[in-house]
Amino acid sequence: MDCPTIMAIQGLVGIARANGTLGIGFVPPRAQRPGPPTGNVAPPAANIGVPAPGTPRRQDSKMLNAYEEQPHIDGLQWIAICVQRGQGQAGAAPVPRKWSLAILIAIIVILRVYDGKQQPSWRWISLNTLLSWLSTVGKGCIAFPLIAGLSQLKWVWFAQRKRPLSDLRVFDSASRGIYGSAELLWTLRMRHFAVLGAIAVLLAVGFEPFVQNLVHYSPDLIVDASQISRLANTTDYSSLGPLKSGVGNYYIELTFKGNIYNSIFSTDLGRPWAIPQYMCPTGNCTWDPVASLAVRALCSNVTSSIEKTCERLDDSSGITYDNCTVSLPNGVSAYYAGGYSTEEIALQVRPSSQPVVYTNATLPVIQRIEAVVASGEEGWNIAPDIHSNTGYVATECSLEPIVRSVKASVNSSVYRETVLTEWTKVEVWHDELKSSDRYSLLPNWNESLGVHPGQNFTLFPKSHATIRLFMESLFSGDAYTSTTRLVFRSIGTQYGSYATADVMEAFMYGNVTGCAGTENDRFGCAMRNVADAMSKSFRDQAYINNGPEADMAVGYTQVNVTIIHVRWQWLTLPLLVWLLSAVTWLGTEWKTRRVKLQKWSDNPLPLLFLYRGGEYSQTDAAQGVSGQAYERRAKSIHMRLYTKEDRAAFFE
Repeated sequence: MDCPTIMAIQGLVGIARANGTLGIGFVPPRAQRPGPPTGNVAPPAANIGVPAPGTPRRQDSKMLNAYEEQPHIDGLQWIAICVQRGQGQAGAAPVPRKWSLAILIAIIVILRVYDGKQQPSWRWISLNTLLSWLSTVGKGCIAFPLIAGLSQLKWVWFAQRKRPLSDLRVFDSASRGIYGSAELLWTLRMRHFAVLGAIAVLLAVGFEPFVQNLVHYSPDLIVDASQISRLANTTDYSSLGPLKSGVGNYYIELTFKGNIYNSIFSTDLGRPWAIPQYMCPTGNCTWDPVASLAVRALCSNVTSSIEKTCERLDDSSGITYDNCTVSLPNGVSAYYAGGYSTEEIALQVRPSSQPVVYTNATLPVIQRIEAVVASGEEGWNIAPDIHSNTGYVATECSLEPIVRSVKASVNSSVYRETVLTEWTKVEVWHDELKSSDRYSLLPNWNESLGVHPGQNFTLFPKSHATIRLFMESLFSGDAYTSTTRLVFRSIGTQYGSYATADVMEAFMYGNVTGCAGTENDRFGCAMRNVADAMSKSFRDQAYINNGPEADMAVGYTQVNVTIIHVRWQWLTLPLLVWLLSAVTWLGTEWKTRRVKLQKWSDNPLPLLFLYRGGEYSQTDAAQGVSGQAYERRAKSIHMRLYTKEDRAAFFE
C-alpha cells in the first residue's frame, strides 16, 4: 500500500465519519446520515459524467435508498460477513522468504570456502561487493514477508474484535519502517503476535552492517610454487687456493680468507660474513631443516694455568730490575721487565701443540695471553701501566668441524636461522694411497633434520691441511711495547703473507662485531665470529664454484597476500532477523486461517469496498472478496478526489 493511497483512505474514512461527507463506498452512522452532497463539495460541471451541484445523482440516490431499506451494518461487521463469504488467496511471501534463506546460505558457504584463505581476485567484482549485493537483496527478501505479515495482521487485528480505527495507521506505519514498528511495540505493549514482526523490522537496520562486518582482512604470507628459493649447504669441503710451492702446498681459498678477515675487522652488525648464500625472489622464504658441514668455536678461560717466573737482572747503568715471564704450560707466553728500558709483551696469540683443555682437537688450538691493562688505553704508554699492574689473563680456543642442522628463513629480506642440533663426533681415517687423514662426520639423523640415511660429511685432507696452516700463521703474533713504542707483529713460522699484525691489533683495540667492551673476552668472541665465517665458507663452496646452477637446498617462496578471516559471531543478527521474519509470516498464515480471513495484506482496495452497507453485500457474494476480485471490480470504477477547505470526498 503506497503512501498517497493510505493517506487518502485514512482521510476519507476519518472525514466521512466525523463530518458526514459521503463519497462512494463510505456510509456514516445512521444517526448522522446526511443527504446527497450539496454545494459544499461538488465537482466541476464541465467534467463528463458528473452532474452539476444540486442535481440528484443516480448512484447516490440508489445507494441511499438501499441504505434506508436495510438496517445499518458497520465496517467491522462487514469484515466478518466477507470472511464468511470469501475464498482463499495464495500468498506470495513464501517465495522471497525462501530466497532470503538461500541468500543467507550462499553467504555462509562463500565465507566458509574463503575463511583463512587468500582474498579472491575476481575480474568484475570483489568479495566485499558480492557480500554487499547479497546482503542488500537478502534484506529485501526478508523485508517482503515482514511487511506482508504486518499488513495482513491488521486485518486479523480487526477480525478478532472491535478496535479503534486508528489502529489501521499504526499497523500500516509498522510495515513501513523503524519508527512505525517502534510505535506498534508501544501501542501493543508486547501483547500481540505482531510485535515479533516489529522487532524484526527494528533489528533489520543492522542486517547489512553485520554482514559486512563478518569479513576481516589481514596481511599474510603464502607459498608461491612458481618461484624458487635456494639456500647454500654442503656435505663436504674441498676448496683450495692457488698452488704455493711443492706438491700439495696451497694458499687458502680467497673467499675463505675474506670471510675470516671480515669476521674480525668488519663492524657491520648485519654479520654478512656469517650469512650463507641464498636466493629469495620475494624477500620472504622458508626452508625445511638443512644440514651442512660447519665449524664451532670452543673457548675456555685458562688463567688459572698461567705460570710465572721472575729473575733479577742489572741494566747497563747497574740498576737492578725484575725480568718476569708468564706462560701456559708448553704454550703461549709473555714477559715484562723493569729498569731504565721498561718493555713488555702486552699480548701474545699462537697455536699450541699441547693444549690445556682441548687435547683432542681436529684443527689447531689457539691460545692467548694478555695483560689485564693492555686494552684499557691505546698507545705506547701502556708499558708503565703493565709494569705497575702485572696481572695477565689467558684463553684457549678450539675450532672444531661439526654438522649443524638449522631451520632457515628470510623475512622482509632479513636472513634468520635457528640451530636445531649439532653433531660433533668426528671420524678420522687414514688414506693409505694419499698418505693423509680424512675427517668425516656421520650423524645418525633422519630427514626431519635435513640428513638422508647414511649421508657423510667430509673435510678433505688438502683443504684441512691448508686451513691448519692458515690458522697457525694468522694467529701467531704479539703486541710488543716499551717506554717509547708499541708494535704489532707476527711471530714464528709464517706460511703466507697474511694480516697477522692487523689481527693482533684487532684483538686488543678492534671494534669486533658483537665483542664491544673491554670487560668482555674480545679474543673468545672474535674466535666465535671466525667459526661462523668458516661455516659460511663451507656452505658457499657449491655456489662459488657453480653459481645459481649449484646444488642448493630448495625452499618455499612466499608472497604477501591478503587473508580473509570470518568473524562468525556477526552472523547472529542476520539469522535472528530471518528467523523472526519466518516466524512472523508463519504465525500470520496460521492466524489468517484460524479466523478464515482473506490474504489482503497491504492491498488498499478491500478497505474501500468493505466500509459499505446495503445492496453491495450481494455483489460481494457474487463476485467474491479476494484481493483479485476487488481488483477486477475496482478497474471498472473511476473516482476523483474533491477537496475544499477542510472537506474531502471521492466521487464517481
